[in-house]
Amino acid sequence: MTDANKADSLKELLKDTIRFMTGSCRSFDDELTGEGYRLASCVRMLVNDTDKGRSLLSRLGHKGMFFYDICPEHDPRFDLPFSGLAIVIIGGGRALKRYVPRLDDAPNVPQRKASFDEWWNKPVIVDQQKNITITRKTLILSVANTAVGPMNTQLTGQYQRIMENYTVDFEKEGIYGVAPEMVAVEFASARHVAFEILKSIEEQFPEYNIAQ
Repeated sequence: MTDANKADSLKELLKDTIRFMTGSCRSFDDELTGEGYRLASCVRMLVNDTDKGRSLLSRLGHKGMFFYDICPEHDPRFDLPFSGLAIVIIGGGRALKRYVPRLDDAPNVPQRKASFDEWWNKPVIVDQQKNITITRKTLILSVANTAVGPMNTQLTGQYQRIMENYTVDFEKEGIYGVAPEMVAVEFASARHVAFEILKSIEEQFPEYNIAQ
């Protein structure tokens, strides 16, 4: 396969991944919480470089783009649990109290444009009393290894094809201490991370717009 053909294949893989993630986001919003696991797996594939292989955005030369950071800053002066990417709502859906992704609905949260390293390593979940600090990296690698909750079976075949086409073997990542009570906030947070990265790609690389 020529370099040009490889580049075209990678571009098609990115477009397929964006298409899948868009559908998976919709399913998550319909309370199929297991889609948080598959969204995290896609984000990991897009950005997480390891000793065994480079991420898809790295292979395409796109990882130098900016990443939308739609997350308030943690203030350690407030000794309260901090959830920057997911918020609690009361009522609606199947649960009386549940976490939902923040997305861009909060007018008081700025939409910053950050470098990858700043975005990936920013603390987004903090509980000082329990000595817990979770970054986007920790979050995504954790959730990508934690398959729980209902999923949209109509998306399963597409997800499997995407992962099979991405031939780099993932380094086995350990699960970063996911306690059962944390799953809800972490899965909703993974949905928000997917939103941030899709928004970032859409704005900077319109050629991958799935509507085209």
